Amino acid sequence: MIDIENEVFDDVAARLRAEYEGIYVSGDHANKPKSFPAVYLEERDNYVFERARSSSGIENAVQVMYEADIYSNKRSGRKLEAKSIAATVDSVMVGLGFTRTSRTVVPSGYDSTIYRVVCRYEAVVGHRDDGGFLVYLNNP
Repeated sequence: MIDIENEVFDDVAARLRAEYEGIYVSGDHANKPKSFPAVYLEERDNYVFERARSSSGIENAVQVMYEADIYSNKRSGRKLEAKSIAATVDSVMVGLGFTRTSRTVVPSGYDSTIYRVVCRYEAVVGHRDDGGFLVYLNNP
């Protein structure tokens, strides 16, 4: 199975932590963030890309979908902060070759003082000979 979640998470988390002091970044979603601002980044789907499967059934590429769940509770400017964080996540994910397929503002049901944005990214990925991963930019 091709699993690149750790590499993707590490790239996004490093950039967010460099740009937003004190940001909470996790790969395990919770209903309420431990602190703010917060980003949960998880691989939500991973399945064999059939057209790249070998005749012997070897998995050469997978279709993956990642979801970034972004929270801000700033007293003033929480919408701006959440959108800025979303732009940073977007920059890293697009830089890796992913396509953003959705960006949605989601009401935070438990607390109206929290601004929440959910972004989804998709790509077809495979492994390079050096052990890294590659993203096929012409995703069908």
